[in-house]
Amino acid sequence: MRYCLRMFLCMTACLVFGCESGELINVPESEQRVHVVESDALTGGVRGRFCIENAAGDTVGIGAAKIEVLNEAGIFELVTETSDADGFFEISGLAVGQNTIRIRRGSQERVLDNIIVREGQLTDVTQDENCLTPEPINMLVVLGEDEGWRYEEFRRDDIGPVLESLGLDGVVEVLNIDVLDDFVDHAEQLGTLNYDVLFFPCSVTVFEAWDESELTVAKVERVMSTFLVEGGSVYVSDYGYDLLEEIFPEAIQWYGNESNHDDMHHESRVDGEQTVGARIVDEQMRLSLGKDILELDFLGGEVAPMRPGPASRVLVEADLQHSQGLITAPLVIEYQPYETGGRIIYTSTHHIESEAFVDSDVNQMLKQIVLSL
Repeated sequence: MRYCLRMFLCMTACLVFGCESGELINVPESEQRVHVVESDALTGGVRGRFCIENAAGDTVGIGAAKIEVLNEAGIFELVTETSDADGFFEISGLAVGQNTIRIRRGSQERVLDNIIVREGQLTDVTQDENCLTPEPINMLVVLGEDEGWRYEEFRRDDIGPVLESLGLDGVVEVLNIDVLDDFVDHAEQLGTLNYDVLFFPCSVTVFEAWDESELTVAKVERVMSTFLVEGGSVYVSDYGYDLLEEIFPEAIQWYGNESNHDDMHHESRVDGEQTVGARIVDEQMRLSLGKDILELDFLGGEVAPMRPGPASRVLVEADLQHSQGLITAPLVIEYQPYETGGRIIYTSTHHIESEAFVDSDVNQMLKQIVLSL
């Protein structure tokens, strides 16, 4: 539904040259269509569609987005938490006159200014070019200090350099730690963890969370819980699973005896090197990646869980050889521990810095996950 050349040029320039975070996109009144609806006096509504450009370069509608309206105090106020799967939304009960609307999904947002709301009518601001643009993302990667872990070049997890290679707008900071207390000290020195996403990849396992004192684990739980409640998100992969099990044991169920971490690890491992065709279960991820199947490589020994916890959901799954035999493994799991706030993502995947992996499915999947957080 393309409107006029002016909007097309505006949005094209935004996509080519980039839009600053929070930049207002004016929708001229002449381009806003209205529809008569039943509505309370002195109120009206807005409907529209928002989209993203996926990894294949196609424009697709974006669902699961937060839609907000700027109130009289100059603060964006949440109106509804979701648009439908194709990105269409409808808001009623808005004050008559000019309105500013913001739609957000993870690190992607679009602000529309000069939306004219008329009494008893719906203003349609649907634009095929009205796509979301990512905001800058501040990321902290927490790694173990022990270089003994890097005993094989392709066994290490290089998520820091991989994140920097994805073309994301933002900053990747790396924190090397010997023990979990180092992470707590970092958080206390900052006062507030001013990051959007914390990463605890495979290489963080050298400190083995279950060997830390209960006091230390409790302090880490407090720091991470505060971070999540305030809207930050956490990405945990492969051998970082033990930290997730210690702090949020309800998130994922593992094979073996969960009270015995050595047994749990032994019973939850991917068996040998293999390439699998992983099925994308999450509809929004399928749209974002422009495909249904991901080709994922495993080195052998990665940690693949049994099933998501009761409040978690599977995003990607695959049939693979496992210490339990041939199983259907949930390879990417999402968990939101608090009713409002950020999310936790666990993946069984490994991240390797190599030219051969630059455009790999695992890297493209990582990029879309980060943009969604």
